[in-house]
Amino acid sequence: MEIRKGESEMKRTKCKYLSILVIMYIVYAGPSLAQDKAQEITDQYFRKSETSVGTLPQLLQEISSAFRVPIGLEKSTLNFRSPEREIEVNLKQGNLQQTLDKVFEQNGNYRWRLTNGVINVFPKANRDPVLEDILDTQVEKFSLEPGVSRLSVRDAMLGLPEIKAKLTLANVTAVNVGTWHADFDEVKLASSIILEKVTLREILNHIAKECDYKFWVVERWGEQNEFVTLRF
Repeated sequence: MEIRKGESEMKRTKCKYLSILVIMYIVYAGPSLAQDKAQEITDQYFRKSETSVGTLPQLLQEISSAFRVPIGLEKSTLNFRSPEREIEVNLKQGNLQQTLDKVFEQNGNYRWRLTNGVINVFPKANRDPVLEDILDTQVEKFSLEPGVSRLSVRDAMLGLPEIKAKLTLANVTAVNVGTWHADFDEVKLASSIILEKVTLREILNHIAKECDYKFWVVERWGEQNEFVTLRF
C-alpha cells in the first residue's frame, strides 16, 4: 500500500510540474513566436530597384502587391475636398518596414500597425468618426463562398444589417459600382469563409489574407461627405 501511495504521489508531482511548464511556455514563448512572425513580415525585402511616385493609396497598393502583404487603409478627413499630393519612394533593396517608413515620412498624417499579419493604416489626426465607427462595428456573422466577384463581396459587406444601420444613422450612403473589369473578377479563395462576432475591419483583413488581392481602402466623399466607398 505504501508503494502505491508513493507512486501516486510521484504521478501527481509530475503532472504538477508538466502543468507549470505548459503555462510557462504559453506565457513566455507565445508572445515571442508572435513577435518573430511580425518581424519576419516586416523584414521582407523587395529585390527590384526602382522609384515609385503616386498618392498614398496608389503606393500602398503597389507595396502590397510587391511584398505580397495585406494592407488596409482608412482614409483621413483631410482628403475630402483637397487632392492628395504625390509621394516619391525609392524601393532600392529596402525591406517592408523601411519602405513604409519612407512613405510615412512624407505623409505624417498617417501611421501603420501590424495586426495579425495585416498592415493597418489609419490617420493620426483628422480621423473620420463615421469611418472609424463602421470599421469597428461588430457583426453577428459574415460568410463568403468561392467564385463570387469582388463587386459582390463589397455588396455583401456593405449590406450587413449592422453596417447598414450605422450608415443610416450617420446619413451616409454606401456606393459600390463596378468601374473596371477587375471589379467583376472572381475572388480566389481556397475554401468558404465563415466569420462570427467580428468587426468589419477584421472581415476585410481576413479576406485580404485569404484572397489574391491584398489591398483594401475605405473613404468618404461628396459635397457633404455623404457617400462612403469600400474598395479592394
